[in-house]
Amino acid sequence: MAEENQKEKAMVYLTNPVLLALLVLPLVIYYLLPSGRRSETPLRVPTIPLLKRKVRRGSRSVFIAAFLTFAALVVAAARPVQTLPELQVTTSGHNFVLAVDLSASMTLSDMRTDDGKEISRIDAVKAALARFISLRPNDRIALEAFGDHAYMMSPLTSDHELLLNFVKELEPGLAGALSSTGEAISLGTSVLRRQASGGKGVIVLVSDGRDTVGATPPAAAAGFAKSGGITVHTIGLGAADQQENGNSLDEGDLRDAAYITGGKYYRATSADL
Repeated sequence: MAEENQKEKAMVYLTNPVLLALLVLPLVIYYLLPSGRRSETPLRVPTIPLLKRKVRRGSRSVFIAAFLTFAALVVAAARPVQTLPELQVTTSGHNFVLAVDLSASMTLSDMRTDDGKEISRIDAVKAALARFISLRPNDRIALEAFGDHAYMMSPLTSDHELLLNFVKELEPGLAGALSSTGEAISLGTSVLRRQASGGKGVIVLVSDGRDTVGATPPAAAAGFAKSGGITVHTIGLGAADQQENGNSLDEGDLRDAAYITGGKYYRATSADL
């Protein structure tokens, strides 16, 4: 939600106000310098008073027109600038860390779309992340990838266009072939504690396997997150009967990590995450 607060009225100021001093120049010339009268005796021609007044008035009008033209040029050279009212925009939103498993098994094409087409797990995740980011314009979101170890691809940011570019670069194997779920939760927690207002936020973790590497068990990492007021939601990814070299989805770890922090566990068996 964004609130706008108008603090002051529009104002006009001059970039080069010193140039306004030139406005006295025509007056000095008109009133102080010699008029350049001829020394010869002027030829006197009888005139009526009305004609004298018209000639005097015409001479003054020419000066006024010339002065106004000169004044306009001086003011233009002084470069007037109008400032718009200052708007104070206060944006409130949530802080998210999106943690994505990039283990080798994410290349498997067992995620079915609505039209029956099978796509890879990583493609299904990337499409879901893009939808999530586009639906949360006021939130700050960070992107994390994990495999053998966990890495931040983007800090918390409101630049969602930049974030979407990072999502496109997610590829299995980028962070190693295994899954370090506990390390991913710990890293996401550390980022939120350092970068989020109040150190709080939400971690959304997507994985298709089990924690096979890393020194921190997922439950212990979830306890660390809970102590900082951080909620972890987990998503288990893959076909219902998935098995890949003994690296089947460990729903127990993902469910426990979510439960410990007050979050939820979701099971995704299709491309509609």
